[in-house]
Amino acid sequence: MISAHFARVLYRDLIASGVSEHELLSKTGLDHEQIWHSQKLLPQQFLTFVSNAKALYGGSSLGFMVSGRNRITGLGMMGLAMMSAPTLGAGLQAMASFSGLQAGYIRIVVLAGTLQTRVRIHIDEDVGDCLDIHVESIISIVQEYLVDICGKSDHQLTFNISYDEAARGPDYRKYLHGDVIFGASHNEVLLPSSWLTTLSPFSDTHLWVMARKSLSQQLVNSSGQASNPFTMHIRSAFSAQQPPLPDIQAMADSLHVSSRTLNRRLQDEGTTFRQLRLEAIHNWAKRLLLEKVSVEAIALSLGYENPANFRRSFRDYVGCSPTEWLAQS
Repeated sequence: MISAHFARVLYRDLIASGVSEHELLSKTGLDHEQIWHSQKLLPQQFLTFVSNAKALYGGSSLGFMVSGRNRITGLGMMGLAMMSAPTLGAGLQAMASFSGLQAGYIRIVVLAGTLQTRVRIHIDEDVGDCLDIHVESIISIVQEYLVDICGKSDHQLTFNISYDEAARGPDYRKYLHGDVIFGASHNEVLLPSSWLTTLSPFSDTHLWVMARKSLSQQLVNSSGQASNPFTMHIRSAFSAQQPPLPDIQAMADSLHVSSRTLNRRLQDEGTTFRQLRLEAIHNWAKRLLLEKVSVEAIALSLGYENPANFRRSFRDYVGCSPTEWLAQS
């Protein structure tokens, strides 16, 4: 399922521009009432609607047009959590952790690094000719969120786009404030990791707690409907923050559940918190090794008592030493 917010904005703007409602809703199974009063749409309904919109609009960069008016308000409770978060990093973590609730086939993965952080878009559905609209919308919303929190981007952003430039270049460079690279391996926004600690001028403790409680309840309700929602949430939360990584009590508190409940949910999904944390630690270790950080410094940052313990843990988990892994990478 996907939130109906985006469809409503698209519907409103295209109808106002003179597009035929009949043609816009053709083969979607939707009518005016369903667009405006449904909270969620089926993916195929939404994708057919967006494909119709693209064909009827006749212009390029439809995603930029809509997200420019939609912005973070279109993200509902997740958007409220992002805007009320204490820091930019916490807001991005909320986006990554709960993006699946907003659109079941879209995952936002935040990969925090020592120097650079990536906000990466994964789309787990064949979206046909609508990939560009999805990418334009998401990267535009991310860019505006960064500017809202940090005040300005200073052109320190990089936008990696997986498809060819074709005729898109001028529009993309008009809407995006940074380097735009087409033909990349992923669709993502790159920002300086130093921004993650930026305090949000919109921080509101009451709203932050309320929004996360609501999102956590939605996550609980999605169990059995979505594929391993708690496992995906924990993985997203770990990848979105720099070490030291939180323990199970801190993660359970952020979800407003007990640590026992969190462990039970994860066990139902075939894993444990310890396994996910160990996976995240070694993912971080690999990232730092590629950045030429010393084994001693990595061991210290990841909470190991000494480098020997880190090397032993890495070999047990990965199957070779850190030096051997780096040589093979």
